[in-house]
Amino acid sequence: MVKKQTIAVFLESSRISLCLKDTNNILQLDLPPDTVSDLEVIDRDKFEQLVNSFFQTDAFKGIEFDVALVFSRDVTFEKDFTDNATKVNYEEIQKFLDIVPFEDILSKTYKINRKAKIVAVNRSLYDVICLALEKNKAYISLVVPMAILAETTPELSTNVDLAFIAARSDSFRQYSFIEVKEANLKSEQKNSIGIKKKDVRLYALLGIFALLFLILLMLIYTTFFSSPKKNKKPVVLPKASVSTTIPVEMIPSASQSGNISSPSSSLRPTH
Repeated sequence: MVKKQTIAVFLESSRISLCLKDTNNILQLDLPPDTVSDLEVIDRDKFEQLVNSFFQTDAFKGIEFDVALVFSRDVTFEKDFTDNATKVNYEEIQKFLDIVPFEDILSKTYKINRKAKIVAVNRSLYDVICLALEKNKAYISLVVPMAILAETTPELSTNVDLAFIAARSDSFRQYSFIEVKEANLKSEQKNSIGIKKKDVRLYALLGIFALLFLILLMLIYTTFFSSPKKNKKPVVLPKASVSTTIPVEMIPSASQSGNISSPSSSLRPTH
């Protein structure tokens, strides 16, 4: 197995600096505005070409590297929180991340003394440089913000010493910005804090959908399955009473039968 050499790569907004372990030689690669602007890679192909040409120099050609990638303070976004209770409110973290002007970000919260420092970076920028380095057999094994090194390492509090960082890269793993696993000569990166804007929006939409679906299920259940059952009693029909009707022959009375005597007959008084 080929032994890899350790190299420190310092990423700035308009420049990349590299320094091999046990050397003081620092090589710099300028990033023109038509390639990288406002921490966004404008031309990815040109960016990769610049990095490729850089690794074709005699100092780097044909060598495999373990890369300690350091983000300069002009490519990261930071905020400090006083942390007397050793716990930072999630909502406060999210409010800060929402103002970072990128759709997809990497972020991590560090505990330093009695405060919490949140650091965020444009994930797209990281992904592009990571892929460009891997194409040149330079595999990232450590990612750390300069803002953290400056606060935790006295030797780096006032200046950037890439040779020192390359030599002490193993001791800086405790401040790693993301978890890096190497497999099949390729590194896999994971977000250390797991907070991303797209994820938050997606989880919110999924939560709303789940709530609406639950309400729909409740309506269906209450409408078709949970209606109060009425005690149905058998209908008792009234018994028909049979009455016998006896025909009655009507006998006309005297007043109704007319005069009995002839009309010429009449009672006359006797004289």
